[in-house]
Amino acid sequence: MVPMSDSHKLTWQNSGGHTMLHETGCNNKTVEAAVEMLRRAPMLLGMTNRLGETALFTAALNGKAKIFKLLHDEVCRTTQGPDMKTFLQG
Repeated sequence: MVPMSDSHKLTWQNSGGHTMLHETGCNNKTVEAAVEMLRRAPMLLGMTNRLGETALFTAALNGKAKIFKLLHDEVCRTTQGPDMKTFLQG
């Protein structure tokens, strides 16, 4: 629902450092929203919260397999020989 002209707002962080993509890691019903967020703001994938956790870590922590698979696949697709450790540490 964020207008294209305001795509930069997708990278805003709350007081805990969570982005909108981090919040998708709490719900498997947000896969389509996450796809759109990453299309418009791919840097979200590597952004961390105040604890150094990525959205991929949040999905793993919450046991959300669908969103985890999407984010994992995106990490593998967009990084050369990804070091998953950097995305899965907390």
